[in-house]
Amino acid sequence: LKGVGMWALGYDSGRQELWNLISDKYGIGTTPSPATPSWVYIKNLTETSAQVTCEFPNYATGIRVYKSTDGINYTDSLTFTNGDFVLDGLFTTQTYYIKLKAVNSTGTSSLTEVFAIRPMSNHTGVLIINGFDRIINNDNTRDYIKTYATAFEDCNLYYNYDCANNEAVYLNHVDLTQYYLVIWILGEESTADETLNSIEQEKLKTYLTWEKSLFISGSEIGWDLGRTGTSSTADLDFFNNYLGATYVADAPMGTSSTYYNISPAGTNFVSDLG
Repeated sequence: LKGVGMWALGYDSGRQELWNLISDKYGIGTTPSPATPSWVYIKNLTETSAQVTCEFPNYATGIRVYKSTDGINYTDSLTFTNGDFVLDGLFTTQTYYIKLKAVNSTGTSSLTEVFAIRPMSNHTGVLIINGFDRIINNDNTRDYIKTYATAFEDCNLYYNYDCANNEAVYLNHVDLTQYYLVIWILGEESTADETLNSIEQEKLKTYLTWEKSLFISGSEIGWDLGRTGTSSTADLDFFNNYLGATYVADAPMGTSSTYYNISPAGTNFVSDLG
């Protein structure tokens, strides 16, 4: 044995695969608890069922599903033995909030972020993606899809949607081009977390060249991708020519978290331009 090296231990955002490997190879012989499924994709199947595909982590023997109709109270009575399964017996047009964790005889992983599904018989043309993984002050509720799901329910009874996390996109488990609208949630993702990595940018470029619709939200997109002299050429090209945006300043007028009304071409928009 010549030694072992690992980069940035403690900066792995809760990922435990490397720790599990060390425990498995050099520990006391107990099977480590599995890591949290890194990618999840949930889509409408029928008016009473949904298809779930997700990573089945090393050492896992099952995926436990927590399901809720209010996004607050969850049950954990459903366990599946692989990462591709159907949730059935659902009620049509009822919004379900879903989160997962991997399990084995030793223990369980942490929970994934919250996903949502609304089973309906009509075609799903909308995909909601949670890309907000950044931990700020040791807190990230990871339930941002819930806000968008509630808005869809309030706005129009006849819209439904699929959902995924950004890891499912850049690991090629989701085809964006089958959707006419993609909603991408970035929250406070910034330079250290990469608001959109190069693979995600290329996938969105392809998607947008199909003349599809993208609604993307995030407080640091311009800071990460749009600053001349700081952002890469590829980032600037994507920000300017595909998102159609120009970075102006961080904290306009020297005041952060302040919002200003602008009216380009007769359209009202309220933004902190950072």
